[in-house]
Amino acid sequence: MMEIKKIDILSVARLSACLVGGIYFVAGVVVSLAVAFFGLTAISSFDVLSLSSALLATLLVAMVMAAVSFILAAILAWLYNIFAKYFGGIKIELATAKEPLIKFNGLEQAALKKNLAPGEAIDQAQHEINKIIKEQSAGDSYKS
Repeated sequence: MMEIKKIDILSVARLSACLVGGIYFVAGVVVSLAVAFFGLTAISSFDVLSLSSALLATLLVAMVMAAVSFILAAILAWLYNIFAKYFGGIKIELATAKEPLIKFNGLEQAALKKNLAPGEAIDQAQHEINKIIKEQSAGDSYKS
């Protein structure tokens, strides 16, 4: 079991700002376009000026929310670092892969049995890898 003892404040704040600002911006653009094209005022006349001002307002709101999110995430990361120092951090359990994707067990012995030079053994191994990749690629194309 491993423990997260400290997190980088700036990286958490940046990520939070990008996520929140991006979500607000995309959602705001979608809502603004939907109101412009399907709203009641769009039936009588299409007003490009109100659409552009709505998109500008969306951009400003997204920037403000990104800044607020940046500040809040930085404060929370800072508080986490303080509490983790005194009370312990979040404990996580990581597992390693049980088996490698491609096994090279016995490659040296096989090369010796066939009297292959090291370069030839590598070429043969590369040929086997390409064959495995080709088989897996063919199998994946049938699934989709």
